[in-house]
Amino acid sequence: MNDGVDFSSTVKQEEEIRSMNVVPDIQIAGLISEVLKIGKAFRFQAKGSSMMPFIKDGDVITLIDGMISKIELGDVVAVITPSNNMLRIHRVVRIVKDSYVVKGDHVSCIDGRFDRAQILGKVAKVEREQRLVYMGSKCEKIIIANLSRLNLLQGIISRFLPLNCCLARHWKI
Repeated sequence: MNDGVDFSSTVKQEEEIRSMNVVPDIQIAGLISEVLKIGKAFRFQAKGSSMMPFIKDGDVITLIDGMISKIELGDVVAVITPSNNMLRIHRVVRIVKDSYVVKGDHVSCIDGRFDRAQILGKVAKVEREQRLVYMGSKCEKIIIANLSRLNLLQGIISRFLPLNCCLARHWKI
């Protein structure tokens, strides 16, 4: 019994409200740039799965100014992809002269090559359930970047993640 409530129209109304409240990525990029320019960090909640398992949907990401800090192989950066004006928080998987090749760890295609001025910011930290997520040492980030670039990372993770989860439950890690 639904007491005469039309749930389909309620769901439709909620979807319309959500779509009206979404700020386009290109405007978010402008906000990020302005906040970082004044020397402040920019925090926001990640959406999507393109960086799993290092960044998951719902994690809180803190960006710092990419112009101040050095961008290195394996760093995770914020860019706007020119083809669709989408904000991406993806890994630098290759550095070619003065440009950075950026790609998500959980996707097979690169986002493109970006010069330094196109990088909005660099991920300084990731929080999941109010705990810091370990993003790797410099050496580990280089290995992760190369495995991601070669599309080998997901195969390795899918083989070892079940073992890691089992060990985590056993030792309460």
